[in-house]
Amino acid sequence: MATRGVAGVLAHRTTAGVRGGRLGLRSEMLYNGSPMPTFSQPDSMLALALHGLTIEREPRRALACVRTLGFSCVQLDAAAAGLRPRDLSHSDRKDLTALLGRLELSLAGVDLWIPAEHFGDPERVDRAASAMFDAIAFASDMRQSTGGGATVCCSLPAPGVADDVVASIESSAAMQGVFVANFHWPPAAEMSDAAVTQAHALPGDAIGVGVDPAAALLAGVSPAKLCATLGQRLAGARLSDADASMRVAPGEGRLEIEAYRAALHIVGFNQPVVLDLRNVPAQSVAIARASALWRQAQPPSPAR
Repeated sequence: MATRGVAGVLAHRTTAGVRGGRLGLRSEMLYNGSPMPTFSQPDSMLALALHGLTIEREPRRALACVRTLGFSCVQLDAAAAGLRPRDLSHSDRKDLTALLGRLELSLAGVDLWIPAEHFGDPERVDRAASAMFDAIAFASDMRQSTGGGATVCCSLPAPGVADDVVASIESSAAMQGVFVANFHWPPAAEMSDAAVTQAHALPGDAIGVGVDPAAALLAGVSPAKLCATLGQRLAGARLSDADASMRVAPGEGRLEIEAYRAALHIVGFNQPVVLDLRNVPAQSVAIARASALWRQAQPPSPAR
């Protein structure tokens, strides 16, 4: 049975374990004829980022791949060909919304990884700022059409560099009901508190801090302690890992996943955490292991 919307690239070897259109452990999935790992159930608090995903690079097939891999939530890549906001007409966005609906994928947010120094470069700032404004508008459109998240993950310049541009970005985000998670390292100590709720209400500033565990570990900082320090300033969180010198698959580096997830829980972070596979090889295996470790690290439910 071919999976709809994927032109036959993804297929079921057996229909056992498929209930109500959801893919389960008993349904072995084929991708280009090869078995792929599947999971007992999607983890609603873990999304998969398209940026850095090498299993499938064509965006719409990549979305089907995300669903096949057991995820019910995805982080779009606004810099990818076929998903760049400036290239997407109103009709294209409706088609994308429909595809997400058919695949039963919710939206976590949008990535736009422009080098932070571009915002302070007179020759590149206009293009960088325009791309950010487009990504914010795109996130807003997709939130309204899908009911999903509206967080744009990016790296903005440090305070004192292009402050006027950052202020314009914040104003644009606030007006459109979008939150910006700034992953610039190190996090700006001057960044103001902002309550991040599941509904993305914006009682204060529209820019918060994003935590990438791999970046923190490479700088010698505990991701769990960083989350605790940021508290309500935390606007975005990735699941990534690093050893002493480079990014590795989650579970292969120094990240204490249970402590990290507990810290997110304690500070009240209630958005999907985004599995980030930048520079990670053997991604099918890495995804299966990271998803299992993330589920195992789930904090216990409070006793009644």
